[in-house]
Amino acid sequence: PPEPASKGGGKKAGKSGGKAGGGNSKPGQSEACEGAPDVSELSGLVKEMFGDFEGVMGAGEGEPEEDLSHAVALELYPAMLKAFAEASRAVVDSKTGEKRKIRDTLQQKVEESFMTCQMYDKGSAILDEETQVHIQRHLLRTCAAEAADLILLYFGADELSPDASTTLKGEEVPLVTASTSVPLAVGHREALLKELSASAASSCRATYEATKDKASSAGFFKAFEASSEEAGLRVRALDKKNEKQMVQQHINTLEGHLQSEPTAAGALALAVPLVFAKVHGHAVSIPGRSIAAVIPHLKDKIPAESLEFLTRFHQEVVKTLTADDSQGSSGADLDSKIDILKMLVADPKADLGDVAWDDA
Repeated sequence: PPEPASKGGGKKAGKSGGKAGGGNSKPGQSEACEGAPDVSELSGLVKEMFGDFEGVMGAGEGEPEEDLSHAVALELYPAMLKAFAEASRAVVDSKTGEKRKIRDTLQQKVEESFMTCQMYDKGSAILDEETQVHIQRHLLRTCAAEAADLILLYFGADELSPDASTTLKGEEVPLVTASTSVPLAVGHREALLKELSASAASSCRATYEATKDKASSAGFFKAFEASSEEAGLRVRALDKKNEKQMVQQHINTLEGHLQSEPTAAGALALAVPLVFAKVHGHAVSIPGRSIAAVIPHLKDKIPAESLEFLTRFHQEVVKTLTADDSQGSSGADLDSKIDILKMLVADPKADLGDVAWDDA
């Protein structure tokens, strides 16, 4: 991905994982070799490596006598400075390349996550107002919370050194990598926020706060866009073409999970959003407690028999999960209907026919 857009002609200077040195250079050092040992320190190293030099004096022709290790250090110093400068540049180049790679990977994840949030938010608009509130609340707790973690990681990649780390549960872990998974642990999240610049941390905290809204997702999108701008990123609005592609990817992913799902409850949790996406052309992320409220929104989109089957399947799943069925008959009956459920999902508009339920 291209380098993120910068503000004000360039991105803000952030932290580098440690405070920058501000002291004066040691005698004989060039500015490019900040941190290199001076002649006295090099002389000490010569003495450590060659113990026989201890107390030995020497001098060139016409020069005052001096400690031999010091004389050797003076001879070695120019070459040492050159080697130190080259090694320092190599380290800086390596960290710069690693930093850019992490940032680019996280930028792509931020953009994809934001698009996914928009896709689910747009899909929820089809639902009635009460159900929409529950669906959006679920969106904020899941997809939006992960997006907030990703923008935090992006800030960390931009402002901190790639080797910055923290201790979690007694183990030292890197603060930011290209493969850091979300959602972040609370301790990891707080450690990152403490290391960021004040403006970046404030922006991220506002985004997290917006995910706690219990009425609407609008505040989250506004806060996320503000955080993205603070980071120098341009996030895109979801257009029809992108949504169509993403909904199809959503369908493909859920279908893959459904084929290997052995339980009735798990199959139902995949089947309802799958049928919804196929018949409406929009995707929603549905929490288990909202499945019953979403099923009626499939009316007139699938045959009445299929709608009745989904409704009954959901009722039996709830009954199985909440009742003490010591005989296991209800669960067994549901398991026998999973293949029928998968047939319904494969072609939601096909005639399912009468499906008998064992009500004995």
